[in-house]
Amino acid sequence: MEFKTFEEFYSKAEEIARIIREKYPNNAITTKLVGDFTEITDCFFIGELSQTIQNSLTSNSKQLRISFTNLVKNIAKHSEIDARMFKKAIKYINSADNQYNDKDKMIFEKIIEADLYQIIIKTTKNKKENYLLSFYKANHKKR
Repeated sequence: MEFKTFEEFYSKAEEIARIIREKYPNNAITTKLVGDFTEITDCFFIGELSQTIQNSLTSNSKQLRISFTNLVKNIAKHSEIDARMFKKAIKYINSADNQYNDKDKMIFEKIIEADLYQIIIKTTKNKKENYLLSFYKANHKKR
């Protein structure tokens, strides 16, 4: 399936997320479950990371993508994040208030309209691709 815009990509993900949210409790929503609801394997380019972040990830790429499956899962579990916020994710990452590594992931914290949000990204093992794994309103105090 070919998506021309992020809005189109998001809209399709939102349709599937809505169905999943109606059938399953939040704690049951996993990547595997989402995979059972869709065969779409597309990814969407959402922006470029700063050189500093690329270096911290030890990545060979500045490009940040989100997979359709992760977008569906994120929408289903974190409905407080809308398409507008996803479109600004790269801006939030590059201007994060705090960032730290956690195993093989990098977590960015950003205060947006007085609330703390976390964005988690990961680089593939071959260091060629970076993916946004999760974006949500944190339920703890800022670090």
